[in-house]
Amino acid sequence: MNLKVDVINNGTVIDHIPGGRGLLCLKLLGVESLDNTFVLLSNVVSSKCAGGKKDIIKIEDKFLSPIDHNKLAIVAPNAMVNIVKDTQVIDKRTVSIPDRFFNLISCINPNCVSNVEDYILSDFAVEQKEPLQVRCAYCDWVAKTKYILGHIIE
Repeated sequence: MNLKVDVINNGTVIDHIPGGRGLLCLKLLGVESLDNTFVLLSNVVSSKCAGGKKDIIKIEDKFLSPIDHNKLAIVAPNAMVNIVKDTQVIDKRTVSIPDRFFNLISCINPNCVSNVEDYILSDFAVEQKEPLQVRCAYCDWVAKTKYILGHIIE
């Protein structure tokens, strides 16, 4: 089976997203609220991705912010972001997990100051990158990938 997807003139192509996580990436990037044309290829066979499947996203006329890159790092820590201008890839970057996530993950502890006080943003230090594990800077609660994926602040 051959897949045929047209090139984009200007925008972003995100490759090597773990299979099945493309929809979550689109949601976190706010694509459904934009007028941009986008394509999601899901569960494409890949020898480079764990599980043998990957998702690919192409978004016309959207370029990712540093916050978008950090959101992707949570969901697709080994994704490749390609910047396209005039149908040519002008830049390729591998998503990297930062040392800290500010205001991107909510804390499970209802008594955590980040949940009690509106003016305090959540702050998680990365303790382990593979699999992702973070620690709340305020209450020391530790979160692992499964929890993190369900508690990303949009």
